[in-house]
Amino acid sequence: MVAALAPADSAEPGAGERTATVEGATLGVRITDDRDTIAAGEEVLYTLTLRNEGDEERHAIVSQRVSAKARFVDVGEGGTASGGVATWRVVVEPGAEIERTARVRLGEPGERLWRMSTTACAQSEAGAPPVACATDADRVDGSVREAASAVSAPQRVLTVTSVLTAVLLVVATGVAAFVVWTRLRPGARRDPANGSDG
Repeated sequence: MVAALAPADSAEPGAGERTATVEGATLGVRITDDRDTIAAGEEVLYTLTLRNEGDEERHAIVSQRVSAKARFVDVGEGGTASGGVATWRVVVEPGAEIERTARVRLGEPGERLWRMSTTACAQSEAGAPPVACATDADRVDGSVREAASAVSAPQRVLTVTSVLTAVLLVVATGVAAFVVWTRLRPGARRDPANGSDG
């Protein structure tokens, strides 16, 4: 049976952060960063916070997934990363909370990226359904895409102009060579005995 996640208190509208927790669960998770926008090629530092609202010590597995165009650079204390997923095994005392950090780099400049999102979830054990999840999304800086478009258009014009210029040069060179060859070939000279000028 898969437990349903109910929305919990989330960040301010437009902040890009959302959380959800299974009803009755004592673990809560949140993921935050210090920005709302990011440019391709930049790095962002996420902070994952896991809180134990119960009265007993809790063992948990915390995982974070990132967009396909992003990759983990560093996952901090006790973390492991494979592909687009980072994982931590933690122990949280009653009424306490712990933090883990992950540094992520967005795709290289020039890629057409619009949004970078990430999701963090807490499980009681491997294979178990999550008891709490949180998401964060940052807009990719539009000026980067605009700059890329502004550069690519002139580059295309320059490429087409270069090709046309090269073709014209080749044609002109061929015509000139043909004229010279026509004038210099033996058959092109007129014979005085046949009534030619001279």
